[in-house]
Amino acid sequence: MSARIHRVAVLGLLLTTLLSTSVFAEKKVLTACGHHDYPPFNWRQGDTTVGVGPDAVRLIFAQLGVEVKSVYVGPWKRCLNAVRHGLVDVVVAAYVTEERKGYAQFTATPLSEDRKSVFVWKGREFPFNSWQDLAGKRAGVQLGVSYGQQFDDFLAQHVDVVEVAERYQYFKMLQSKRIDFIPTGAHIGVIHAHREGFGEQVVALDNPIRSGFLHIGISKRSAFVSLLPRVDHELKQLRDSGEIERLTKQHLEQYLAALKKP
Repeated sequence: MSARIHRVAVLGLLLTTLLSTSVFAEKKVLTACGHHDYPPFNWRQGDTTVGVGPDAVRLIFAQLGVEVKSVYVGPWKRCLNAVRHGLVDVVVAAYVTEERKGYAQFTATPLSEDRKSVFVWKGREFPFNSWQDLAGKRAGVQLGVSYGQQFDDFLAQHVDVVEVAERYQYFKMLQSKRIDFIPTGAHIGVIHAHREGFGEQVVALDNPIRSGFLHIGISKRSAFVSLLPRVDHELKQLRDSGEIERLTKQHLEQYLAALKKP
């Protein structure tokens, strides 16, 4: 290769690099949001979002030279809408659905496994061995929450779904027999039953609905979406090192301890 051709090739490479990174010269602070009430993965604390998801996103982007600001923009559905419209860059922990793939790109590596359970009023347990055992019953679900595309579809087709804005509402409905069950995360179901004063009265059925996975998603309108492969790599490192497991245990213990304070 001649010296002139070599210089042209190097110049082209430099220009490509500059063009691909110039957007980050203007924006080095990434905004992230998450579910307002889904410990230990993410929940609201003042005007910020805290938990395993925000911590993981902060650690990942620190390796990429990007500061993360975990913001509280409102209830879960509002967080997803903010990501949809590019008002927030990242959703820190979410199930991947066809709808969400329309406005965000998700890590191939999951942030964490999230086992879903059926919670019922103690003394009103029923046999649950397959989803069909839920058909014809009434379920309380929180607005904007996904349980994975297949179970979302099953609920829509076979279950009478009552949507609520806040979790305490569906515990009250369970108590008054207005609904038969609540599908929710194994961690969060126990946590919120205790928080709302129903810890001994609300129980999970033995078999899980499913074991799903939470992922990190980047808005397709975000300046940071091109970093997804590197985000995925860093997330895999955190999982392989046991850091995600450690963060999950830490946040779960802290949240439960806070509930016990007078």
